[in-house]
Amino acid sequence: MLSDREIADYIQNISAASLKEADAREQMADELATVSTRKAIMKALQTHSDHNAGVPANEEVQKIRIVGANTDKTRRVAGSETLYHVCFVLSENPAVAWRSAFVEGWKSLGETDPELQRVATIDGGFLFVESPLQEVAGTILPALKQAVAAANSSYKDYVRREEREQARREDVWKDERKSVEDMARSLHFE
Repeated sequence: MLSDREIADYIQNISAASLKEADAREQMADELATVSTRKAIMKALQTHSDHNAGVPANEEVQKIRIVGANTDKTRRVAGSETLYHVCFVLSENPAVAWRSAFVEGWKSLGETDPELQRVATIDGGFLFVESPLQEVAGTILPALKQAVAAANSSYKDYVRREEREQARREDVWKDERKSVEDMARSLHFE
């Protein structure tokens, strides 16, 4: 019978092979452009198969929230009289897959509402968006909250799919190991 460490090593090797493909898939996810926010997020998460980066194992997935504005990091865009890099504080530093889901959702919102065609980025636990200050409270913040909620929902679905896939890989590996052990027991040596 194999030890838990041997099982973990085998599973890690499977995940490492998948990570090599993740870079190519991440590039494709950046090029996705769909009309539906939910559809765009789901496509981004399906192509972003990052098995070990920020996917909680057997934990409740925390919902990311916008918890405030950081006035010290909010600055006027160079060369602009009205645009600012407005900085919001997130409840935690989101995982890479969550960030991808958010970016795709924000892009989709911009496709349906021209006022939301603004650059939005995440850096650590901060969310930055370019906007005139007078549009932040009435337009930008409600839309950001919508994109964050959609990313939370899609990321939770993504984590559940990844957990099921991990369990499936473990089952396949255990079945494979059992077959090998059964074969070894059936051999008769002198």
